[in-house]
Amino acid sequence: MFAKNLTALGKLCIILSSLLLVNCSSTKNVELNSESTFKSVEKDFNNTNHWTHTIYNAIKYNKNMLKKEDQVKQMQAVFFALNNAPEGEVVKWYNDKNQTFGLVKIVSSYPHGSGYCRILFTQISKKGKIRDFTETACKDVAYNGWQFIR
Repeated sequence: MFAKNLTALGKLCIILSSLLLVNCSSTKNVELNSESTFKSVEKDFNNTNHWTHTIYNAIKYNKNMLKKEDQVKQMQAVFFALNNAPEGEVVKWYNDKNQTFGLVKIVSSYPHGSGYCRILFTQISKKGKIRDFTETACKDVAYNGWQFIR
């Protein structure tokens, strides 16, 4: 009886470990959009020990996000740089009306599978607050567009 229970326990452990390994096999989270386009320029938040801090942080985060027209400009700059800019060239955009701007710079490229990846530094600024991002985007023959790796 002991051996039978031990065997059942062993099978259960094998099943659980194989499920964990399957979930760990994909280490990259792929997105279609640049992180810098949709994140807030705010990066300093209060400790969230209290619900009022959480609400304050949410308001602060949303207040410092790019407006739609600026998100479009940022996304256009990112994809222009990915598709056209040589390494080291800076692609810029400005919006004087909202006091916002962005910079995109391709810092390196490398082969990946049947395509290649590009690492880019991006910076967004809104009303004097600046936030930097490092992103990696890959293009593969099997997929027509760029996929951002998180």
